[in-house]
Amino acid sequence: MEKPPFNFTNPLKYFGGEKRIRAEAAYLYDSVHVYAKALTKVLDAGGNPRNGTAVIDAMKGTHYKSAMGYMVYMDENGDAEGNYTLIARKSLSEREKQGYGLFPVGIFALRRSDTRLPELQMTDRIDWISGQPPISVPECGFRGEKCITHTVEISSGVAGGVFIVVLVISLVLYRNWRYEQELDSLLWKIDFKDIQMSEENSNNQSMKSRVRDTL
Repeated sequence: MEKPPFNFTNPLKYFGGEKRIRAEAAYLYDSVHVYAKALTKVLDAGGNPRNGTAVIDAMKGTHYKSAMGYMVYMDENGDAEGNYTLIARKSLSEREKQGYGLFPVGIFALRRSDTRLPELQMTDRIDWISGQPPISVPECGFRGEKCITHTVEISSGVAGGVFIVVLVISLVLYRNWRYEQELDSLLWKIDFKDIQMSEENSNNQSMKSRVRDTL
């Protein structure tokens, strides 16, 4: 701001101080610069300076140097692309290797083709912790949805089925064993229906009973 055409005097210059200008002032300077450049282009083409559409069209697809010191490209929609720098974790001292910091390793060049994305140009290598870039999506997904298996459910179902079969077989075997135990306990008993008496024994018994009656 101290240079022409503004020639703004810094009152702190004589005291060894510097006037600090906020970043918003740089954006204001850029907007005035872009507008003046587009207006000049419209006037050179013989257009109407009051035609806002013509002025905006003159801004599209142009480059300008920002007050922040970097080049800015304005696309066909009138959107200004910012200055983006890729930073990475690197050692503060290659010899001592004490501590780490963030350092620029790449810049995004202005668009030179029909693609809507800027081109990344690496200026230094990235020291990956694992030696290689990480994958964009984990193997099992961010929530493990890609590694869902039904092994536990299947194993539980098989174990439950085997348990039921073993239980039924055990009940059948126990019932048969219990029945055999009951039969073994009845071997010493004789059922009255199984007793058979001969005729001679029955006649002798009847004679004895008659003799007793006569006596």
